[in-house]
Amino acid sequence: MRAGAEAANYAEMIRFVKDGKKVTGVAVKDVFSGEEVTLRAGLVINNTGPWSNETLALLGERVTMPVSGLVLELNLVLK
Repeated sequence: MRAGAEAANYAEMIRFVKDGKKVTGVAVKDVFSGEEVTLRAGLVINNTGPWSNETLALLGERVTMPVSGLVLELNLVLK
């Protein structure tokens, strides 16, 4: 974040932000307060795994990605 990145914890993506056909960010809702925030970026990555097609459906266009039956989750705790 010190380098200019934006971050949101406990946030649910509610829609893509687009400029024409280009995705330029996402609108998210804080799951605790209900506040909506728009996060803009030069590159938006859909890293939702098996929920990729559900996320892409928010574009309002017919876009799908093949989803395999495998899901890998990795959590690291460093001390």
